[in-house]
Amino acid sequence: MRPAPFLTLLLSRLLPESERDALLGDLEEQFHLRRTREGDRAARRWYRRQLLASLRLTLSPASRHEPPPSRLFSLGDILHELRFAARQLRRRPAHSLIVAFTLAVGIGATSAVLSVANPVLFRPLPYPDPDRVVLLQEVGRDGSVSSSMGYATFQDLRRNIRSLERSAAASWWTPVLMGDGEPEQLTGQSVSAEFFTVLGVTPALGRDFTPEEDAYDRNRVVVLSHGLWQRRFGANPGVIGRSVRFGSTEFQVIGVLPADFESLLNPQAQVWRPLGYNDTLQWACRTCRHLHTVARIRPDAEMARVQAELGTEAARLLQDHPTQYAITGLRAERLHDNLVREVKPALLLMLAAGVLVLAIACANVSNLVLARTAEREAEFAVRGALGAGPWRLIHQLTVESVLLCLAGAAGGLLLARWGVTLLVAMSPASIPRLSAIALDWRVTLIILGVTLAVSLLVGLLPGIIALSHQRAPGATRAITATRRRRRFTAALVVAEISLAFMLLFGAGVLTRSLKRVLAVDPGFETRNLLTLTVVASGPRYQTDTAVWQMQPLLLDAIRAVPGVVAAGLTHQVPLGGNFDRYGIRIEDQPLANPEDAPSGDRYSVSPGYLETMGIPVLRGRSIEATDHGGGVPVALINETLARLAWHEENPTGKRIQTGGPDSPWRTIVGVVADVKHTGLDETPAPQFYVPTTQWPWADNSFVLVVRTTGPAAAATTDVRLAIRGVDPQLAVSDVASADQRIATSTADRRLVMRLFEAFAAVALLLAAAGIYGLLSRRVAERHRELGIRSALGASGRRIVGMVVGDGGRLAGAGVLLGAAGALALSRLLVTLLFGITPADPVSLGLAGALLGLVAGAACLVPAWRAARADPVEALRAE
Repeated sequence: MRPAPFLTLLLSRLLPESERDALLGDLEEQFHLRRTREGDRAARRWYRRQLLASLRLTLSPASRHEPPPSRLFSLGDILHELRFAARQLRRRPAHSLIVAFTLAVGIGATSAVLSVANPVLFRPLPYPDPDRVVLLQEVGRDGSVSSSMGYATFQDLRRNIRSLERSAAASWWTPVLMGDGEPEQLTGQSVSAEFFTVLGVTPALGRDFTPEEDAYDRNRVVVLSHGLWQRRFGANPGVIGRSVRFGSTEFQVIGVLPADFESLLNPQAQVWRPLGYNDTLQWACRTCRHLHTVARIRPDAEMARVQAELGTEAARLLQDHPTQYAITGLRAERLHDNLVREVKPALLLMLAAGVLVLAIACANVSNLVLARTAEREAEFAVRGALGAGPWRLIHQLTVESVLLCLAGAAGGLLLARWGVTLLVAMSPASIPRLSAIALDWRVTLIILGVTLAVSLLVGLLPGIIALSHQRAPGATRAITATRRRRRFTAALVVAEISLAFMLLFGAGVLTRSLKRVLAVDPGFETRNLLTLTVVASGPRYQTDTAVWQMQPLLLDAIRAVPGVVAAGLTHQVPLGGNFDRYGIRIEDQPLANPEDAPSGDRYSVSPGYLETMGIPVLRGRSIEATDHGGGVPVALINETLARLAWHEENPTGKRIQTGGPDSPWRTIVGVVADVKHTGLDETPAPQFYVPTTQWPWADNSFVLVVRTTGPAAAATTDVRLAIRGVDPQLAVSDVASADQRIATSTADRRLVMRLFEAFAAVALLLAAAGIYGLLSRRVAERHRELGIRSALGASGRRIVGMVVGDGGRLAGAGVLLGAAGALALSRLLVTLLFGITPADPVSLGLAGALLGLVAGAACLVPAWRAARADPVEALRAE
């Protein structure tokens, strides 16, 4: 293989045929001789120097008998070139607008998705030394990883892992802010004292928590987010030191966080309080895994050292507490890696789709510019006869392409700004750092770089291909130019078709996957079902009994609302974003290690909940009103748990224990169908249902489920009024229909699918335009040939077949290449697919068929024109 293949190809394009073989042959012969005598590296350097010298000689003005300019790029020359280029573009406004718009679509699409992916995937977290911030996790025996651990485990890790500079624990907190107006439920966090120190964040106003405040009954202080401080306290600095009531408890405000602080562990958090745990509390045990542990690695420590220390500590914990862990080890994961793990495949797919659209746009623009260059052959011939060399003409084409690309970049930035706003509105809440998504200077610099590259691509290379034939002998000049132009434009169209096929395949396979997901039975009836989260907080609800006594009154009031046919309540609702799981011990199946028992989703429910939700009872009975008056503790279990523990045996009458070892044994009174709790594509997990009053404590935060005769949203106002009629201090939030919850659970799939569909439509249009333009130019170039064929008796059908055949061959080649690319793309699609294989044959077939139809339609108009050509006029025109 020759060294410097690009320079060799460029020189071969510019040299006349009479000189090309001799010069390149001599250079290659000398290269092999020098490689034998001086070695490969020295020979390659000599070869490149000779190529560059030959290129300078070929492109120099002297080689075209031009007087050498005093300066290569004087200001006057540049202004003259710009004015001339602007005049040329104004002469063909339609061509200029089409090129600029095509490029704007490609740049806008890529810039929008890059603006979304950049802060999430590529930019560091907004904390000092973010790579040193890690999450500590437990590794289960099945290889699963959990970021939740008990307080006692956290204390051991904080004391014993020397490579950690600081560590902190955090849990969820959902306080109700009392004061002027309706009570407002907030999302917050209970954190240990060093939480903000681990993140490297200092309050903008006030101070941080102290270790003394991180103690039971002494944690009545809060730090506010900047947004909450502005919204509820009017950005008043005097709020520091003021008492604020959350529920029935007074808290003192001691700090306000900076406006640019991002709460990545809990993006919705607006208020923080000290955790306030000690080792004697019931919920501070090792098996109470509800805390997330974040730590900062020491500057002199490596991740390998951290992992080694965690492995040693895990072995010690398993040895000292063999019945309190079901793990094989501990590990540290960088916070950034943890945050992007779930969304990374979707964002990479979005970015890949945008790049494919940009590549198609560039190919289309190159074809358009090359077609325009071919139309100006007479102009270039005249300018060449007047002394303008190839470099001068290529330079002029490059200046024109730069102006076009700058116009396309400006339009692309406008489209990107609108697209970023739309993408943020469409993005699910699971995407981290949504507030940081914007069209920033980094993306703008990338756009300028892309614009420069595209300018060179669409100006320099097509210009070289179109103009290098001018040095060929006159007899072969037109043939050589046409042949090169045809090969280049055909390759561009094939590339467009192959990229469009990849996007069509992606859109098809994602659409089919989403349809499979939506066809999954969620385990309950979604039609006309409304859900609302209610929080009972304040002086009236300081005891469990008060909460339990209020709930039946609330249900009666809601059932009396016109249009409501049923109502019930639960402490968490399927597809509601909740997660509350407990170990389940089976009476007749004792285990040496209780932590090896299966765990299940807990639902504390009222009478009528299952009936309102439409969850079928498969065996036994439902939970009844008599179960709430005390008596024998009972439970319902789902089908998965029944099959896991008892296989085909009827479990009714058996007993299970949920919670700690002191919890009562519950008699199973029924088996219900599985419900999808976290997503429609999940594998059903064990689940159990208990009466609300039979759980050890009342859930102050619970979900009302309301079945209506008409659309659920229409009853929202009346249901809210009924709740206020029972107690105006009840906070209501998270109002949504069951259909909305299902849409939210599939939001990431929908976003990627819609982007692929939109980009595939654009790609299909551009590919059709490419085929149409190519065939139209070929028909025009073959006008005389087609006239002769017609004069010699060729039928219109045969001529149509010739033109359509040309387009069909291009489409076929593009489909074959696109199919190979689609199979490679399918590796990125795996995590978003459900119920179908990545190489889905139906999607491949549909993409090929659709491209075939569009390509056929694009061929018809040029073919019809060719068939209607008058042979006499065609021959006379020549």
